[in-house]
Amino acid sequence: MSSNFEWRTAEDDNVWEQTDTPAPPPTPHRRWRFLSVVLLLGLIVALVVGRQVNRRVAEVTSMVEQDVRAADNLARSAAAAADVELFVSVLSGRDPAWTETQQALLVDNLLFGGVAAPLGLTGDAPPLTATVLVDSSLNQAVVQTMQPFVLTLAEGVTATVTLEQTHVYRRGGRSWLLAPPEPEFWGEWQTRSGQYVTMAYPQRDAAFATEFANHLDQEIGRLCLRFPSLACPADLRVNVRLDPNPDSLLALLEPARALAPGREVNLPAPTLIGLPRPDDEAAYQALYRGYATQVVSALIADLVDYRCCDGLVIFQPLLDKLLQQLALRPWPQLAYDPLLAYATLPDILPWDGSSPAGIPDIDRLSGYALVTLLVDEGWAAGQDVVDLQRSLASSSSISAWLYSATANRLVNEADVDQAWRQWLRQQVQQAQQAQAPPAGLPNQDLLLSCQTLDPPSLTLWRYSPAKDEWTAMADLAADFGLLTSLPQRDGAMLFMALPEAPPQTVLWRSGQQYPVASSDTELLLTLDYPPDPQGQYLLGWGYPLIETLDFQSSNYLIDPAGCTTAGCKLIALPGVVAWSTDGAQLLAADGAGQLQLRARQAVAWTPAGNGIIPFWLDETTYGFVSEANSQVNIARMGAAESRPLLRVEALSPLLPASLQRFRLVIQDVFHFPNVPNALFIAASHGFSSESYLFRVQLPDESVAWWDSDPAGLELTLLFDGRGLYMDFPSQLVSPDGRWLQAYAPGSDGHAAGQVLLYDLPQSQVVFRADLNESPVIQGFAWADEGNWSAYRDFDYIALLSPTGDQADSFTPWYVFPPDGNCLSLTWVNP
Repeated sequence: MSSNFEWRTAEDDNVWEQTDTPAPPPTPHRRWRFLSVVLLLGLIVALVVGRQVNRRVAEVTSMVEQDVRAADNLARSAAAAADVELFVSVLSGRDPAWTETQQALLVDNLLFGGVAAPLGLTGDAPPLTATVLVDSSLNQAVVQTMQPFVLTLAEGVTATVTLEQTHVYRRGGRSWLLAPPEPEFWGEWQTRSGQYVTMAYPQRDAAFATEFANHLDQEIGRLCLRFPSLACPADLRVNVRLDPNPDSLLALLEPARALAPGREVNLPAPTLIGLPRPDDEAAYQALYRGYATQVVSALIADLVDYRCCDGLVIFQPLLDKLLQQLALRPWPQLAYDPLLAYATLPDILPWDGSSPAGIPDIDRLSGYALVTLLVDEGWAAGQDVVDLQRSLASSSSISAWLYSATANRLVNEADVDQAWRQWLRQQVQQAQQAQAPPAGLPNQDLLLSCQTLDPPSLTLWRYSPAKDEWTAMADLAADFGLLTSLPQRDGAMLFMALPEAPPQTVLWRSGQQYPVASSDTELLLTLDYPPDPQGQYLLGWGYPLIETLDFQSSNYLIDPAGCTTAGCKLIALPGVVAWSTDGAQLLAADGAGQLQLRARQAVAWTPAGNGIIPFWLDETTYGFVSEANSQVNIARMGAAESRPLLRVEALSPLLPASLQRFRLVIQDVFHFPNVPNALFIAASHGFSSESYLFRVQLPDESVAWWDSDPAGLELTLLFDGRGLYMDFPSQLVSPDGRWLQAYAPGSDGHAAGQVLLYDLPQSQVVFRADLNESPVIQGFAWADEGNWSAYRDFDYIALLSPTGDQADSFTPWYVFPPDGNCLSLTWVNP
């Protein structure tokens, strides 16, 4: 091989042959591809930026919606709490008149759920849904809420409908504010004329207004056809204006405007109250009835020539009766039991009704009762409601109108009053039959002495609340009878006033009578106060029948267990007595103001100083009144001297300022073992019948009365009675010591008196009921169990069991004796 040979490759040389080849021209596809990429990138950027902007706008809008919802919730909370100061903080102030109206609406509870109350719709429930619509400037928003309302269709029948409410909010300096809508919100005014109705309304309410106008035309046509006595004129025309001014809501509460003469009716635009959804017929009918009632009421008042508001206490129930007949408004559900306090027809009612809110509830209830008797019970035969309204418009008093309306049917007042009581009892009994009887009725029975007048007689009745049974125990030839329960609740003492014989007191037990006392010179009443803690004795009080200059009453102890057919032994006492809390000691005060002590089993009395009105605080501490009925003193057995506990002057600052300058006189002092730390003082002004009940309380239960500091006693005025009557005080306090019961004069000028129930721990009256008759001895009594009280009045008995703070625990359960007027009652064991 030649050594000059050299192997080479192209990779070693790395040399390529180069030629000058011209570049190919660019193709159109490559140019469009480049532009597409650029456009795509731009679009992507735009989409990303747009999405970010939209997201940011949505975030801002969402924040605005939340702020608006918060403002709306705050406004609703302020309205629910009637908090004017808080409500003003969420109100726009750009229109002072509008702002002032909103505050007035708040005071009258005519905002949000309360706005439709004058139309018969109650909106206590919270809204179901709320939609917030924010405008593009983010400075104004509309809140649309679906508000449920409850309406009464008939007695005991209700329904719930939903209206859409709209409220406008505007951005304020620091928060969103409830604001008046702009004029553009309402739109232009529209007018629609029909056969009877010309209606003007803003464009926003056009849908409801046109349908309302059509139906209202038909309603007025039916009204004129059904009641020809209205004498509707051929050219009858009613002008209705649906007003967007919120002042129109306030006008719904003014009967003088609603029943003003003329045929011009101004009503709130329905947007102010709430609009029904287009497909919600039930909601439309509810709103229609509310609006139609306003128009028809004004028209009727005009056609019968009624000028508000004389006789409104009767005209309003007459109007409600007519609206019921037109199916526009149900007759109100009424509890007639307060009228049991009226033995006679309540025809003396106020004529001046210029201030309907000032008409007492009892008068308003009486008006509805009278209209029911006239229309439903046929007392106004031959006259319809329109006739009665027209005659009322031309009368000058309720009683004159009533006698005219009944065509002199009320001439025989005794028959009328009897019919009135019979109807009233039926109403109360029917209402109670629709309820479950009260739970926990006592196992004890009531023993009652009931009087009939024709012929005069006295019947003893026994009533079992647990069985709801009446049993006649005896018919007695007596004019009058009072009962006192025996200590063991196995019978009663009965005092009888006889027609042609001296008064008689008998013991009634197991269906048998035992004579106790009968005298031409003295009547004997038996008392169960103060009660014997050992359950053996009753007290007797003898009252002379023959007036003498040295008038002296007698006092006795009576042991019912020792009574026989031959009579009962009376143990004479030196005066009014009180038992120690264990029953081991007696303290007496005689007519000369001398105090005497005696052990239960002893015979002799021991002088204990001077004083009157004796009482005991425990087994060894007793008290009395001295210093001309102006000082309460306490003493202790074995102690050398008594000491003052309270001067009556300490009670005067508790009285109304105008009465503090008059001197108080102590009438009585009560202490009850079931309220050991309290003393009750009845006092009055010496020159009048005004009387008061005070409580003196130990501030520390661990401190005994004898060791107490008079300066630290807690003083409370329980009753400003102005004639308070406490019956026999053994029945004053309930068995558990919480409730105190008493009588007082009537407060409204109609009733003869009232029975009152006082919650001692809460220091407030929780129940009061009017009475037809002034109280007599043993008019009410507490059962031994369950805190059941019974009180009597005329021809009924009321059972009451306060069990707590619930209002329904103070609702009496009424029972009616088969006949007669029950004079007294007491509890006995079955």
